Amino acid sequence: MLDAYFRETPLSGIGVVVALLLATTLAAVALRTGTVSPLRVWLYAAALGSYAAVTMMPGALDQGWRWVSPLGLHVDPPRWDALLTGIDSRSLNVWAGLALGASAVLLSLELRQWWPSLVVLAAPWLVEWWQAVMPTARDGLSGEDVGDNLYGIAVGAVIGLLLHAGLVLVERRAGTHDV
Repeated sequence: MLDAYFRETPLSGIGVVVALLLATTLAAVALRTGTVSPLRVWLYAAALGSYAAVTMMPGALDQGWRWVSPLGLHVDPPRWDALLTGIDSRSLNVWAGLALGASAVLLSLELRQWWPSLVVLAAPWLVEWWQAVMPTARDGLSGEDVGDNLYGIAVGAVIGLLLHAGLVLVERRAGTHDV
């Protein structure tokens, strides 16, 4: 499935590599400043950048520009079993949201600010709008994709809270705040 996707949208693979390089650069800056955990910065930037690259890069450029009206938005309930079933486009939307939610909560709790979580909650809506105007084979503005992404973000947020609690315990036992 992923192989077929990256064959259809080769720019997405390049975008993921650029996102990971940017995440590494931001983590290095965080390491030098010492104000925030470089691991949390890297996770957030890698998740958000990879999500943007995979969902916002255009498909084949010979398809031309098109517009899909936002009035055609349909909303389907999220796939609650998407984390357990095989990989398809809907389960990938949930898994992408999972990484976004976990990394956003980890960074938000580290910074004691909620803007990383707000950015992640806005991302599925922005991506769907973007898909409506980009040259792509997608239908654009899919409420199904938004629902699946938001479900993944919610599950990821719970995982992020659990990871943060675990990291706090490790920091207290080790007597350091560098984890």
